[in-house]
Amino acid sequence: MSTVRRYEGDRLRPQVGAGGVHWFAAEEVAAFAAELANEPRMQRRLRNAAGPGAMGATGPGAMGATGARGAARPAARSADEVAALVFERLEQRQTLAEIVIGVRIAPERVRELHVQWSQGLVAHYLRTARAVCGPLERDFVRVEAAELAARLAALPEGLTRISVGRVRGTFEAQNPEGEPQDFAFIAELGGFLVSGPCQLTEITRRFGAGDYRVTAYSLDPPTLRWEVLAKGVHVPK
Repeated sequence: MSTVRRYEGDRLRPQVGAGGVHWFAAEEVAAFAAELANEPRMQRRLRNAAGPGAMGATGPGAMGATGARGAARPAARSADEVAALVFERLEQRQTLAEIVIGVRIAPERVRELHVQWSQGLVAHYLRTARAVCGPLERDFVRVEAAELAARLAALPEGLTRISVGRVRGTFEAQNPEGEPQDFAFIAELGGFLVSGPCQLTEITRRFGAGDYRVTAYSLDPPTLRWEVLAKGVHVPK
């Protein structure tokens, strides 16, 4: 609440009710929160909070033993906790760089966990040899730029992560049975937060024109809203 009051009169303008109670509009606060979360300074704070030095009263995030100079050492995280943190960010379609910086682990470990996340519970046992892990081209919903714009405009109020990957085409690889399959070749570009409906220019001004995989992921509750392949996304005239 102190953070909200600090921006009162500058970025937030509440209504003063009976007894001097200040009422803030939920939509205004959510929009401002999304704006702050996208700032580089706040991104660094969020990454540090998710790293091994995050402080907590108890549990894996609590501070560990004190070193020789009196500086507290963070408690070691278990492999289970690291896997959960990486899986959560993979669900949000975060990039390799975002996960490495946010969770503070090596890229090789992220790639190992990505293989397990991609295979799920059943596919892992069906793979008799090392096979390509990634989305099949046929599994994506394909839309035109106009429909993508409509989906973005119809987002509900509340924080949503928009994740964007550039579609480079398809490539053919064999499944464990030796049958050829077409996989989508997607280069992850990153993402941003919105607090409700947004415009297509939120994508084009960051990444330019092109063919994209766009994912809308709700943060509260954590759930996938939709994911599409959009061809010919461009800056509207």
